[in-house]
Amino acid sequence: MPGTFSIFTRLFSLGAVALLMVSGCSKNLREEKPQSLTVNKSMTGGTLTLTGAGLDSLIAYKNSPHQLMMGYYRTWGDYVTDPVNYKTRMTDLPDSLDIVSVFTDYTPATNPYWDTLKLVYVPYLHARGTKVVYTGGYFAGASTNPTGLASWVSGIMTMINTYNYDGYDIDIESTATGTTLQDQIACFQALSQYLGPLSGTGKLLIYDTNQNGNALMSGIKNMVSYVFLQAYWRNVTSLQGTFNTYSSYITPSRFLVGVSYEDGTGYQAGQMPAYAAWQPTQGTKGGVFAYGIDMEGPNSGRNYVTTNAAIQAMNPASVYFYQSASYAGTMSLPLAKGTYTTAQLATAGVPDNWASSVKIPVGWTVIMYDNDNFAGTSWTLTASNSALSSLSPKANGKMSSVKIQ
Repeated sequence: MPGTFSIFTRLFSLGAVALLMVSGCSKNLREEKPQSLTVNKSMTGGTLTLTGAGLDSLIAYKNSPHQLMMGYYRTWGDYVTDPVNYKTRMTDLPDSLDIVSVFTDYTPATNPYWDTLKLVYVPYLHARGTKVVYTGGYFAGASTNPTGLASWVSGIMTMINTYNYDGYDIDIESTATGTTLQDQIACFQALSQYLGPLSGTGKLLIYDTNQNGNALMSGIKNMVSYVFLQAYWRNVTSLQGTFNTYSSYITPSRFLVGVSYEDGTGYQAGQMPAYAAWQPTQGTKGGVFAYGIDMEGPNSGRNYVTTNAAIQAMNPASVYFYQSASYAGTMSLPLAKGTYTTAQLATAGVPDNWASSVKIPVGWTVIMYDNDNFAGTSWTLTASNSALSSLSPKANGKMSSVKIQ
């Protein structure tokens, strides 16, 4: 499971809820009975609206190709669930968060959190372009019990429709064989009619695991939107080897690596910054995630400082030049759009004939020149480049002026 607690899944059907047999996750079932709810500031922690240029820019960013930030939000750490011990609300999450999973435990069906989630939190997050998914398990017996499998899928889809979720995240933390493997594949296959890339619905189907690429991955590779690797407590140098086991099944853009905020290692040990900076050799990764993202919220006093820094590092809002390849060595000051002569670059921390790599925001263009005042050989870049020596002609240590558009 993504964290150290068991998962309780709330699944509904139009009539009776079927008894589910699951592997690795316990389930807490109830029939949905919507309650009315008065929305007020004490529940949301702030305004529900965001309009104008700020919203337009945020939505444009969410719709652009970029590395994603995802978080598992523990429902029992929410203010509405327990206002005596917690201050954090889902409305406190960073606006630039791309996906958040409702990760439920210690939250009774009668707790007001569920109505707040449906009537306040999900609409608030959707208004900011943040997708909301639900984390649960798979149906054991799926390959031999078609009636039970159909009931399981119906329950999940009813829950998704009730809360307007954007998808389902299946947590599997072991490498299965035989009937268990077939059960797992059957669950993904059944859900893929409604969720994931094969469904055409735009809804997400996520495989969430701490395992290497295996027979299950081989069987579901075309059904899942993303693979979330629970890489908690690992050294960043191990990530390449792990992705190599997935590289024959998925592209790097569908692969996200995660840290744990629950015990603090994700930020205290610098693991999140290291994971945000890491890229597989096969291409740009899909992004990063944090289990227990609520642990960096207002209740901790950190107010998502590590999360926001990782988003910025993966998707910079300014151009940054680096002295060495692979974004190593001394980094320049942030450069906004504009034109920079040799003297102006020096002021921004970019000495003449110095840069060897550059990070460029999505949608921006950088034109580098090997002479001052935008003369001589030029190189036009529309994406970050980790080795200017790879350009033709080589551009490392050549730039003397630049235009950023």
